[in-house]
Amino acid sequence: MKKLFTLLAAFCLVLNLQAKNADFNLDEKKVNAEFSQLNKLENYVDANANATIADVKASEMAADLNLDLSTVDVMKDLPAGIPAFWWGFCLSWVGLIVVYVITDNDKDQVKKALKGCLIGAVAYVGLVLILNLAGIAAFGSLGI
Repeated sequence: MKKLFTLLAAFCLVLNLQAKNADFNLDEKKVNAEFSQLNKLENYVDANANATIADVKASEMAADLNLDLSTVDVMKDLPAGIPAFWWGFCLSWVGLIVVYVITDNDKDQVKKALKGCLIGAVAYVGLVLILNLAGIAAFGSLGI
């Protein structure tokens, strides 16, 4: 136990010495320049409360900010912000119905919920089989 404690203390000492020797200087002008572009976007969104991503793309700010807005996944508002897959996985057919009703039959979201429902069913059946086999192995035949 003493060897483990000594080794851990030596490791922490080495990390501490390396951290003290590291150069953590920031170029404040560069950081402020980057954030000034984001501040422009924030001011635009504050001024236009109903602004959408399409509005930002159409404005000249998208070119100035060099934002890759194509990767933004605009998900329909699902309860609690839980993705459709997990609604299907955890609640099975009930989750599938919830996603169908909430998203007004958004085919992409319903497919994700259906995949979650099917994978959840397979996982449940597999878990039951494994537990039954483990019980039989531990206790022998059940004798029922």
